[in-house]
Order: sequence, then structure tokens, then C-alpha cells
Amino acid sequence: MIIQEIVQNQPFMTTSQYVVDVLRQSIDALALFVAVNDRINNVVLKAFCKDSSLADQFAVLPFDESYCQLVCANGRMATVIRDTERDPLTASLQLTQRVGRGSFMGAPLTLGDGTVFGTICAIDDKPGTFSEKDLELLQSMARLLSNVVMLEYEKYKDALTGAFNRGLLDTFYGSHNFKTSPLGVIYMDLDNFKSINRDYGDSYGDRLLIYCANVITRIYGEESVNVRMQGDHFVVILQHPVLNQLIKKTQEFQLNISKVVLPGESNLSASIGIAVSEEWTTDIHELIHRANTRMLSVKNGSKNGYAY
Repeated sequence: MIIQEIVQNQPFMTTSQYVVDVLRQSIDALALFVAVNDRINNVVLKAFCKDSSLADQFAVLPFDESYCQLVCANGRMATVIRDTERDPLTASLQLTQRVGRGSFMGAPLTLGDGTVFGTICAIDDKPGTFSEKDLELLQSMARLLSNVVMLEYEKYKDALTGAFNRGLLDTFYGSHNFKTSPLGVIYMDLDNFKSINRDYGDSYGDRLLIYCANVITRIYGEESVNVRMQGDHFVVILQHPVLNQLIKKTQEFQLNISKVVLPGESNLSASIGIAVSEEWTTDIHELIHRANTRMLSVKNGSKNGYAY
């Protein structure tokens, strides 16, 4: 979700236009484009098309019907289709039937961990058009665009846990429209964490924080946004929340971390507050405050529980 925001910002859009301009001067292709996807839709952000009617064919496509999904499935490797009507990967796609026979090459846009968030692609109406030199240039431009996104992305990452930092909140949620896109917030505070650090050392505490951040991502899903607020406090943000599902995932999270047995033979636990936005919610900080207040009601009571 955060990547989809970053690619709409000026650094990526400006660099994408530069990339398209460079490629069109060097590669003889019917169409060149930079696209991003969320595994549901493939959206072209910048493009050059010799045939203007072709641009509409590629502007927004179901991800599974796009040539770009072949590139994403190939990991960090580029994809080359020399004849789209004869290659089994593309012959049956509706896109091939619409635009006809030709050739295709695409290079992935990736994060440091290998996650593919987009593609740079070239299409021609003749089979076997593209050379090794064309492919090398396309891959170089893909690395450039990937680095632009990674530099922006890393600004908002917590160095220890890999969660996001608080700077992300105002940047990406400062003008959020809660009426059209409700959010759920889960505020977590590990129980007795100061004592854990004191008794077993900061290094042990750091390992627990990293473990909890990984469990949050696994339980709440890749579409969730996990923010380390401070110390052992985490906030999880989810779009279009369903309260019962948030409760179920929170129970699953608590079950998972309770399997950690501390050196003193007690189990790791957390106090958690859950809040779901209303149409009258003013901003992300107000929603986080509500979740935090509910978390504190648990922490000041029996701990190891949740409130909503």
C-alpha cells in the first residue's frame, strides 16, 4: 500500500518520464511504459506509444491479463517473449487477441527484499524485435527506478525491526479521507518490557522486538502497515477494517507471542487496544489515541488482553 503511494509522488513520476524518454530514443518499439500493480490491477503511469489507440489497451488491465504479470512471476529476472501469438505464456491472453502478434520484453521494479511492485516494458508489432542491447538498457532503467523507490521507502523504515517509523503517519495519512476509506488501528504494548530489558539485556529485548514485528506482518498480512511508535509500542493500520476480523487476528497474534518463554519462565504477552474509524474521525492521530486509550485500560488492569 505504501509503495502505491510512493510511486505517485514527484521523484518517481519525474524519473519515470525521464526513463521513457531515454528508452524511446534507443529502442525501436511500438510502445514503452512504466507500470505498477497491486496484484489486482496493472496501471500504466508513464508511456510512449506510436499508436495512440494502443495506449488505451494498456492503461489499466486486470493484473492476470497483463503481460506484466509474467515479469512479476519471474522474480528479479527480465522476461522476453519473441512471438506473443506462439508463446504459450501469452498466446491465450485476451490482450494478445486484441493487439495481435508481436514481441514483448519487460524488466521488474523491485524492493531490496526482491518484492516486485512494477515493471518497465516494451512492445512491438513485429516478432523477435528486441536485441540483447535493448534488454540490457531496459534492465538498467529498471534498476534506476527501483533505487528511486527504495530511497524513498527506506526513509520511513525502522532500522531495528523493519517496521515503519512514525514519520510515515503524517506523510501518508495526513490528509486521509475516512469517509471513503475507513481505517482500523491496533495499538500494541509488550507487557513488562522495561523489566525484560533490565533483567535479560537490551540485545535480548531487541530480538523480541524483531520477532514481534515479523509476527505482526505474518498475522495481519502484507496489506497492513506496521509502525513502531517508540520502544516496544507498535501500531498496525488496516484499510476497510471489519471489527470481528481485527479481533480474530489480534487473538492469533497474542497466541503466537505467548509461545515465547522468557528466561524467567514467564510467557511473552501484550496489552492491545483496537479502534475503527468513523465518518467523523478527524485524523490518524485521533484514531491512534483512541486505540492507545483502550490499550492503557488493559495495561493498567490485568494486562495480556485487548479492548475495543
